[in-house]
Amino acid sequence: MLELPHPLQVHYHSDTTLLCSAAQTLIVIALGPPPDAEVALADQCLDAMCQRWPSHSLSIMLCLHPRTRPPDGAARQRVTQVLKHPKLRHCCWVVLGSGFLAATIRSVVTSYVLATTQTLNSKVFQNVPSAVAWLRQQPSQDPHMAPPPEMLATSLNQLLAQLLPHEPPP
Repeated sequence: MLELPHPLQVHYHSDTTLLCSAAQTLIVIALGPPPDAEVALADQCLDAMCQRWPSHSLSIMLCLHPRTRPPDGAARQRVTQVLKHPKLRHCCWVVLGSGFLAATIRSVVTSYVLATTQTLNSKVFQNVPSAVAWLRQQPSQDPHMAPPPEMLATSLNQLLAQLLPHEPPP
């Protein structure tokens, strides 16, 4: 059974995808290629977050395991559409791991970001604490609503350790 550390709220969990949130940030953890239906769920989560915080902009954090294959064509198009959500202002990608494979995937993701998300403030990271710190520096992030960056980073790393028990710590 997955134990979700505070302040994370789970929305969906499968063998390949976990959707959770912390305040104004939707967090997607992809351990495998997401089917189109799971990408659609991320869009629905953003819509629900808009209803909860109608006057605030939103952020998304996408955590990718370095062995995750890219989504198929339909899911890739859906991801691009999700990233064009009207309330979404910031997107950080975390490609977990070190070494050549993870660095290559970060380069590919950076190219994808540059090609598809010109209106979205986006950045690619190697680890969760750096991504959380960057998100908290963005002007649309309400510091009174968001958990402290250290707490969020620790909670996400604890969650990743549960999801990837045989991997080195993120």
